[in-house]
Formats: sequence, structure tokens, C-alpha cells
Amino acid sequence: MKKIYWGIGLLLFLWLVTAGISLMIGTPFLYIDQLIDVAVGRGTQVQQLVLKEFRLPRLLISLFAGSCLGIAGYLLQG
Repeated sequence: MKKIYWGIGLLLFLWLVTAGISLMIGTPFLYIDQLIDVAVGRGTQVQQLVLKEFRLPRLLISLFAGSCLGIAGYLLQG
């Protein structure tokens, strides 16, 4: 049973790392401290625009689409 928890924990950690990288990569590259500044409301207007209007919706849509594809695959096999 512990192996399952370790596997789920590892997958969650990897998801968080890739989500953070997804929010950072782009043309203006945002470093981790800049992401934290925007999250607490101290970032510049350009950083807030890029993160809140472009990158965060892209991340949420990809998460939703991936989960829908996973559910569809589960239902087709079940």
C-alpha cells in the first residue's frame, strides 16, 4: 500500500514541477520569484497580464482536457 502512496506523491510532485515550468516558459520568461510576486499581487502589470490572462488559463484548459481524455479512455475500456 505504501508503494501506491509513494507513486501518487511522485506523480503529484512531477505535475507541480511541470505546471510551474509551464507558467515560467514564454516570451517574457518569468522566474519563480516573479511568479510568487504576481501570485501575491506585487508583480508588474506586464507580468500580471502574461500570467493571469495567457499562461494560467492555458494551464487550466490543458489540465481539464487531459482529465477529460483520461475519463473517456477509462469509460471506453470499462
